[in-house]
Amino acid sequence: MQTFIYFTLTVKRVVRINHINLEKKGLLKFLSPYEAEILQILWEKRNLNSTQIQQYLIENNRQLKIATVSGLLARLEDAGYVTRKTAKTGSKLRYVYSPIAGEKEMAELISHGIMEHLEEAFGNDLYEFMNTYSESSDPAGPLKENHSFARIF
Repeated sequence: MQTFIYFTLTVKRVVRINHINLEKKGLLKFLSPYEAEILQILWEKRNLNSTQIQQYLIENNRQLKIATVSGLLARLEDAGYVTRKTAKTGSKLRYVYSPIAGEKEMAELISHGIMEHLEEAFGNDLYEFMNTYSESSDPAGPLKENHSFARIF
């Protein structure tokens, strides 16, 4: 139950409509190339500190300074893609980063967030448009109709 509540609270932060670039593929629609690569690393390895992430990037021929990696992690955390916890390593305290969800769950969160933004903007017209679109054999057909949602295209 707690996980569901957390996801519900973070959906709007995960999806920033003004940061979507529909011309790119995959995570690059929502993130910079380095942010997407860091998120991929965290999905594979889980709980890592910035130095460990920097080492994985170096192994992939990405020569980023630790300050740059830390800045990218801060942006990912601020956007709601990752969480940060404090962990003690010997006598040092370090931040350890984890994705808020797995790759599939993240795709669902992003999709849900986009739908929430569209629903806020267009209300029931969005659902009428989606029903018309799913029933149409002509992909551009619903865009030719008189839905307020379709008029933005």
